[in-house]
Amino acid sequence: MTDFTTILLRDLTQLLEKGIDYNVVIQAGEEPNTKSFRAHSGILKARCPYFQTALSETWVKQEDGIIIFSKPNVSAEVFEVVLRYIYTGRIALDKHDGVDILNLLMAADELILHDLFGYIQQHLVTYKVQWMEDNFDLVRRTVFQNDRLKRLQEYCVARISTIQQCIPLVRIFQISSNDFHSRIMPYRDIIPKALFEDVMRYHMVPDCPRPLSLMPSRRGGIESNLLRSRHAALISSWIDRNDLNAFYNTTNIKAALLSRVQEPSRAVLCSQAIGACFGSGDLVMGGTHSNFNVELGCSCKRQSYERPLMITNHDRFSVDEYEVFKIVSKLGTLNHTTLN
Repeated sequence: MTDFTTILLRDLTQLLEKGIDYNVVIQAGEEPNTKSFRAHSGILKARCPYFQTALSETWVKQEDGIIIFSKPNVSAEVFEVVLRYIYTGRIALDKHDGVDILNLLMAADELILHDLFGYIQQHLVTYKVQWMEDNFDLVRRTVFQNDRLKRLQEYCVARISTIQQCIPLVRIFQISSNDFHSRIMPYRDIIPKALFEDVMRYHMVPDCPRPLSLMPSRRGGIESNLLRSRHAALISSWIDRNDLNAFYNTTNIKAALLSRVQEPSRAVLCSQAIGACFGSGDLVMGGTHSNFNVELGCSCKRQSYERPLMITNHDRFSVDEYEVFKIVSKLGTLNHTTLN
């Protein structure tokens, strides 16, 4: 048996595009974005259960023998895609964004196109998962308005359950006002009411303190004004190479200076009159009375470490702040003291 399906589809496409012997005009969309489509009642009734009733003599309006049918709740762009599907049985969802596909799904449901309706649902949960996650509020509000969207409702229920389990782990008070409005507000229905009200009060009431029971900020276990978790990772890599007696000087961690001690007995010294010192002058933090904030109150001269802290030996400089860390253990925490 010879298959002439390709030729049939070509001819039906031309019939639609050229409107040969059409007897129906369908006006889709709302003003000012409307468009009229010429079609054939026989094909519409044969392919679409909705039009079997909608184009019956009881409902139709005719002008000069042409049926005039209005469909304002379906956009012209969406109806054009659906009409082409009715004529050819083909649709290319990969050429449409998520919003268009969601609108196509709702149109397929209204026009009782069961095969297309099921296919679009499957396409969304298979190929548009990332888009649905990024636009979850839109998807959720849309699918729960229609009891027939079971597959998408199951997806939303599963995601809501996951989100609810994660809520206690979210540092929600550390989210900026802008991000809270755009990323958190859409989920207000699944956030505990008391928590949501506390967050709203925090963002809207001036000088409103954050609750004391909040989870700590994610700093990798470090309480520091100078270091972040990425800095700790670098220091940890130094320690793993037995760089225990070392110092670094930088405001840019990528340009950190690591210097190993050559005289272990003089790695770190401390004097009440001077303050913390590394080596026999490699890094002296402050002059008289440990005042390292005074102008040019600190100095460095390579003595006990392999590399100088400053490019030029004997350089004098001032320090605004420094922190001293104590390494407890590989599984422990990094303790520190901040000196101003």
